[in-house]
Amino acid sequence: MVAGEVRTLSQRSAAAAKEIKDLIRDSVSKVEAGSVLVNQSGDTLAEIVNAVEKAAAMIQDVTSAAMEQNSGIGQINQAIAQMDQMTQQNAALVEETSAASRAMSEEANALSRHVGFFRLNSASGMMASPSSVAEPIQSYQPPSSSPSAPQEGDDSATFARDDDWEDF
Repeated sequence: MVAGEVRTLSQRSAAAAKEIKDLIRDSVSKVEAGSVLVNQSGDTLAEIVNAVEKAAAMIQDVTSAAMEQNSGIGQINQAIAQMDQMTQQNAALVEETSAASRAMSEEANALSRHVGFFRLNSASGMMASPSSVAEPIQSYQPPSSSPSAPQEGDDSATFARDDDWEDF
């Protein structure tokens, strides 16, 4: 009986060893599969890190471009402000020029009235006497700001040839 029990025990030990061997093989294959998965996940993580670095570089490029754009917009705003200022200055100059033009036109009309006092005799080229002027001297009204202009009834209305005309 002892030999029978030793045989049974030996068979059970062999079956248990076989089971342990199968379990170890199964564990080894599962560890190998896990190791492959870990390696794949490591590769995937490396790809994720590369993608994050590329995204960070792109974000940096966008930030740089935004700063450049902001600087450009600031320069454009400054140029527009300068153009606005120049436009306002030009408008003021146009107004001044217009006023000066009106004043010059009034002065030209006054000068034309003053020069109209003098008529040349077409035959001799000499200055006609005040009595031969078609328009009477009395109708000439010099501006009040000119004290040296002849007044109505003043005998100084006739000018001598030796008067100083260079000042005129």
